Amino acid sequence: RYTVLFPLVWYFARPKKQESLLIAGPYFSHSSAKRRGLGLFPLFYRAISRDGQSELGVFPLFYRINSPLRSALFTPLFGYDRDPERRHLYVGPYIQTRQGKIDRDIIVPLFYRSYDTVAKSTTVFSLPGYYGSWRKGKRAHVAFPLFWRFSYPETKRTTTFLFPFYLGQRNREKRTHIVFPFVWYTRSITSRTVFVLPLFYDQKKYDESRTTALLPFFFRRRVHHKKE
Repeated sequence: RYTVLFPLVWYFARPKKQESLLIAGPYFSHSSAKRRGLGLFPLFYRAISRDGQSELGVFPLFYRINSPLRSALFTPLFGYDRDPERRHLYVGPYIQTRQGKIDRDIIVPLFYRSYDTVAKSTTVFSLPGYYGSWRKGKRAHVAFPLFWRFSYPETKRTTTFLFPFYLGQRNREKRTHIVFPFVWYTRSITSRTVFVLPLFYDQKKYDESRTTALLPFFFRRRVHHKKE
């Protein structure tokens, strides 16, 4: 069933479903078996549900939701929305969310942090170019596009890039430093090697030998004889 007094009044009803809608200029109201509400567009809105939830909006100042399981308040400057499974909070550009096992902190548009409370892992983004990740067995730091570092604490292994010139690798037994394309340095528990392209080469094997060359002018190899 509907009634219209064009253009100010519009009324629609479906009695079998217990639903109705009335629009009279800026005033409106609606009703159903589960919910009813009224408002003055675009300044005011009020609604009540049979499950105990109530809503109140005075625009643009605030909009509030309240129920046995949910509480929320939204304003231009701050707000929150929480229930037993999640929690959201914002103050200006700062946003905090807690949902399930994930916690997030955001400063729009500069910063993002995510923390997994079960896996104990953290991910961070920060403009203009930083990325960080901490999780079991692996860590990463990136200042895009120049600096990249990946480390594995359990194995004491680290890889570092400084584009476009430097690469470094380290583990329990060996360290390598490369400055592209000229310098190569490697050190382990048994030896040390330095190579500077295209002329210089020096390798020392501890307690065994040492080889030195300045190509093509000089070459020397010494062998350490073990004392019996």
